[in-house]
Amino acid sequence: MKEQGYAGTAAYSLDLRVSFRYRLTSEATVFTAEAWAILQSLILIQDTGYFKAVIFFDSKSVLEFIGSNRLINSNYIIHWRRLLAISCSRGINVTLVWIPAH
Repeated sequence: MKEQGYAGTAAYSLDLRVSFRYRLTSEATVFTAEAWAILQSLILIQDTGYFKAVIFFDSKSVLEFIGSNRLINSNYIIHWRRLLAISCSRGINVTLVWIPAH
């Protein structure tokens, strides 16, 4: 969500009964906000000890980045790709599901 020049992000888990909302800096893009939400969700999944999780998101540009072979990106938030790999190595099954925005 982009409001008054600021990008923001939010996530909610019914199972964990937890939600978070972040207001990012005015320089943050929608891509950064979406990647930040995925990063925070991965951290939450690892911290709670769950071994299976699904993350739903609606950013087409994040989906395209996931599908690319590029390993380096100037966006520092993209380190969630590394965290996702660490999760997999720990036996945590995380599925990312893209749902197109209407």
